[in-house]
Amino acid sequence: MDQRKVYPASPYKSCNLGSFGKASYMLVRQFNFPDTYDADLDKDISADHDRCEHASSCFKKHVAGGEIGFENWALTASNENIFNFLKDILQADSKISWTGFRIMGSLSHTSRAIYSLALFAKHPSSDTLVYTGENNAPNMRK
Repeated sequence: MDQRKVYPASPYKSCNLGSFGKASYMLVRQFNFPDTYDADLDKDISADHDRCEHASSCFKKHVAGGEIGFENWALTASNENIFNFLKDILQADSKISWTGFRIMGSLSHTSRAIYSLALFAKHPSSDTLVYTGENNAPNMRK
């Protein structure tokens, strides 16, 4: 069994992705996302949005306000809409039944918001525990 641990997220703080913020892997939102998982059974895919060649078209297609409005959209959008956006921007395998996601935000050295995007697929026979939100989630920094 190949156990993998995810990078711990910092707690969400409003306005920390702005020009005077201090966000570093700050959790924006997570749904059914693990702390550790069995890489032999479970699947994941992730990327920072600024590394996705077609990010601009995905933001225009899915997010009201485009990239500028992403943080607010991600906080309020339905899980289904977030899954659709993440599957599109990450070019996720459509044959995989993705069961969870996580969005984290950091500021670049130029104070630009960079979003770390991830999808997770828990295998039906996996014992992996998953978490929604940040309350009592072990994949969060204290």
